[in-house]
Amino acid sequence: MRSILIIEDDQHQAELLAELVRDVVPGDIEVDQATDLEGALAAVLDQHYHSLCLDINLPDSDGAATYLTLRTKAKGNIVVYTIDQRAAGRVRKVLENNDVVVTKQEDPGMVSLQIVAGAYLEAAG
Repeated sequence: MRSILIIEDDQHQAELLAELVRDVVPGDIEVDQATDLEGALAAVLDQHYHSLCLDINLPDSDGAATYLTLRTKAKGNIVVYTIDQRAAGRVRKVLENNDVVVTKQEDPGMVSLQIVAGAYLEAAG
């Protein structure tokens, strides 16, 4: 079974992403959620996730440091998303593996679909 960890401190956004993943990804998929870096680290140390969907602006960590901290522990690919264009640029400079950055745009539904599509492609790969 494939698994995705959504790391998002906005509960509404996290629930939307989880619902979209379950609706869009065929077959069995486990979707877990974390609301901060501490919770995300605990999750990735406890379980292998095929993909992580990461909002890099979290209550206990911010920016590229969030990504780099998770990258050292996570085995799956990371789909990073942010509304901050500058933060996206900084993260792009340090991306590893097949990780990607998605910039939030005006339409939250479209952003969610981009994130889910990226996570699904990474998990399927």
